[in-house]
Amino acid sequence: MTFQPTGPTKGPAVTTDVTNGSYRFTSENGPVAGSHEVQFLLDVPKAPAFAPLPKTTDKVPQLIVRSLAPTNNPSPTIQVEVPSTGTLQLDLVVPNSKP
Repeated sequence: MTFQPTGPTKGPAVTTDVTNGSYRFTSENGPVAGSHEVQFLLDVPKAPAFAPLPKTTDKVPQLIVRSLAPTNNPSPTIQVEVPSTGTLQLDLVVPNSKP
């Protein structure tokens, strides 16, 4: 997921992975205090551009391509306010991205 500063908030966009429902930033690599649009980048399976593998190799991991905005299902976003003091924990809910 990516935190992109919005409005008067100035600073770099920051990105991290969500693993087992959790994400982590530190004060050094996390978002600056202020308003942000949080974009959730979804892992979308995509068919490889080559012929399918024979069934004898069915234990080969599936190819996953990270897609910023699948053509028929844009990445969901939410608006958040990152506090300047207090806890740095934000519990975020990924919005339903289906139409």
